[in-house]
Amino acid sequence: MYPHEIEKYISDRNGVLKPDEVKFITNIILHPQLNHITYNPWDCSYDMWDDIGNHYHFKSQ
Repeated sequence: MYPHEIEKYISDRNGVLKPDEVKFITNIILHPQLNHITYNPWDCSYDMWDDIGNHYHFKSQ
């Protein structure tokens, strides 16, 4: 996915993804441009960065 497609995927879900959607969007085989993914257990959120510096933030249901 291109950066704008990842942003749209997250924003279309208001930044809250279902477990299967989290599994899809964090799959580095499908999205090799992702180079850093962190999970924040205190609020069940994720932060991701791609190889050109874009940052993505979303929560898991």
